[in-house]
Amino acid sequence: MPLSLCHISKEFDGLKVLEDLTLEVKENTLTCILGPSGSGKTTLLNIIAGIIEPDAGEMVGFAGHRISYIFQETRLLKWKTVRGNLDFVLKDHLSPSARQQTISHYLQLVGLEEFQNYYPEKLSGGMKQRVSLARAFAYPAEILLMDEPFVGLDLGLKLSLMHSFLDLWLAERRSTFFVTHDIQEALFLGEEVFVLTHRPGRIKGHLTIDIPHRERSLQRQEMADLQETLYRLLTE
Repeated sequence: MPLSLCHISKEFDGLKVLEDLTLEVKENTLTCILGPSGSGKTTLLNIIAGIIEPDAGEMVGFAGHRISYIFQETRLLKWKTVRGNLDFVLKDHLSPSARQQTISHYLQLVGLEEFQNYYPEKLSGGMKQRVSLARAFAYPAEILLMDEPFVGLDLGLKLSLMHSFLDLWLAERRSTFFVTHDIQEALFLGEEVFVLTHRPGRIKGHLTIDIPHRERSLQRQEMADLQETLYRLLTE
């Protein structure tokens, strides 16, 4: 069943943030919402998550789905170890033995098994974000929301984390809504890319990227053309 946002509008204290926003994607698609600061990207994720209600419009296909949310900040529990942070989101869903197997599986996927007993304060920023990724995928959710989790990182770390995310996502595809203001992140990750206008956010354009993730490179003319199209949509 497709996931649809139909004529979504939202304002705060008379300021319109989203206006008549409509999009539809297939389940288990990696959908990127690309837009400038202040275009309502985070507000849109919070509406999908049920944290806030839209003033108008409806969501179709989301009911009954569990949601994982990866924020810009890692939001790890500082009083729990790496393993404890993953266990915290699983304790109401799996048996103790199943939890331990699941935690070990995802920590291995992000390369942090040897750090499982460390507390967050002992981890680098990149390691904390890997824990956040592992925690989000370990939780048995059908929908994953990502609010610019790679913002502010140096290029090398950003690329490393995006590859870690793709390793997880390609292994077990989930319906994912990823918001960013970075064109190259959208090109590298998105299967469907929706471009928002400045506030109030509306859908300004939409691209489908059929190139397999592992084959994406700006050296390909097709990718360079897509980059130019997205740049034009963002700046016009």
